[in-house]
Amino acid sequence: MKQIRINEEIIQKSLDAAKRIDPIIFAGMFDSGIDFIFAHLIHRLENIKTTYAKLVLDFSGCSTTNDYLKALQIASTYEAFSTTICSNMRRPLIIFFYTGQQEYVDPQFLLTINRIRQLHQNHISYIWFASTRVVFHDVDPLVKKMLTRNIHPIPLKDESDVQLVMDDLERVYSGSLTEKTKKTILSFSGGNPGLMKAMYLQALDTPLWKQPNLYDERLSSRLEGIVSDIPIEFQRVFTGQTKNISPSIIELLVKYGYLIKQGRVYVPFTKLISQYLLLRNVSSEQTSFGHVPLLLLSPTQRSVVSYFESHANIIISRDQLAEVVWGASWQDKYSSWAMDQFISTLREKLSMIRPISRIVTKKGEGYIFIP
Repeated sequence: MKQIRINEEIIQKSLDAAKRIDPIIFAGMFDSGIDFIFAHLIHRLENIKTTYAKLVLDFSGCSTTNDYLKALQIASTYEAFSTTICSNMRRPLIIFFYTGQQEYVDPQFLLTINRIRQLHQNHISYIWFASTRVVFHDVDPLVKKMLTRNIHPIPLKDESDVQLVMDDLERVYSGSLTEKTKKTILSFSGGNPGLMKAMYLQALDTPLWKQPNLYDERLSSRLEGIVSDIPIEFQRVFTGQTKNISPSIIELLVKYGYLIKQGRVYVPFTKLISQYLLLRNVSSEQTSFGHVPLLLLSPTQRSVVSYFESHANIIISRDQLAEVVWGASWQDKYSSWAMDQFISTLREKLSMIRPISRIVTKKGEGYIFIP
């Protein structure tokens, strides 16, 4: 099967950096395929022999130090993690980690890695996959410092790659579209795989589909994710307002694919962005979160957010929350996996709406919502 060129290039750069024991960071916009590339890299590592030891960590959905420590699994504190790593270092170690679509990255984790690297010099390194939110938003100074080291953008897919993405979608979902429909999807996607998938599913559900439906959550949530990658004060560039925005910010937005140059002006990589922002400004509801896009949260998610707000800073058991999610017959539908997935998705969306709010997991007890 033919592989997507851009994905293969990133995987190869990762493997080359690992061989050299050099740190490298890849950052991409929301739904640009970061998680997909990371998963394929790990799969590739499982099938090749290396001269270095490997540690794979997935921090997606983690919003606190405790979440990070739980994801480590091999230790309950960073000191213990450092001790375990150092005492078992028989050969060079490469830490492959993914920090999810959120902007939060635990500085204590990065500090621990840096300290281990200082102790062992050329015997430990890392390959980090991150969201561009860590590039654009205010984050811990240590995170900013690390981002100056060998960081590479995950580019949007080019013309040949988007066709391969479309072929994969048709194979996975067993549904073929007309060439005209596929051409429309590709032109609106701007090379973002997530947008392609959302529109493909729309077209699959709607035989006479001709253009994207921005009211469909599958598409609107992805557009909201892309917009939320960028701090609010810079989002006006998506509607052509670049006045008083520094050239360095414009340069970064171009580098990571959010803007493209047309003649003398910069425009979003897809016109869906400006259309969505226009729609979002007139389609909102007022809650204590401020203006929350109706398009972003599903009815169930809005019910859970409302429940959390009325029970802020109080432990809510998983059973209590399950009843809010699935209703009176929740016991027939409940599973730990389903609840974990629901909370993970809700955390991602809340990070777009109001990053200061947190859903904290209390092991064995339930959740606490911190507004």
